[in-house]
Amino acid sequence: MTPDLTSTLQIGYDWAIGDGQTITPMLQESYVGKYWAYDVNVKGAEQSAYTKTDLRITWNIPKKGVELEAFVENLENKAVLTRAVVFNDSNADPNRPTTSIQAHYGDPRIWGVRLKVRF
Repeated sequence: MTPDLTSTLQIGYDWAIGDGQTITPMLQESYVGKYWAYDVNVKGAEQSAYTKTDLRITWNIPKKGVELEAFVENLENKAVLTRAVVFNDSNADPNRPTTSIQAHYGDPRIWGVRLKVRF
């Protein structure tokens, strides 16, 4: 249930735009290697390697205590298997046919706007 390799690169930069305000674009790119999402490596519980990209831009106005952020998470909109429960006649034998799988997936592409106010 653990990939051999995971890595994440995050990059952002604060641009001063006057009066203490900043605009901060940010990119986060993650790579996760192949893994099994069940305790026993059986067909149907394998998640292939994938990448996940998150983007955001933040406008910070500290004098007003306001921060506005627009974001997109999981830009690829890839369905990622996070956990599986596999049912067959004998879970101890991975060669037996699978009768059913209960699967849990990560979030699809999510986008939105956040407003933070400090008072």
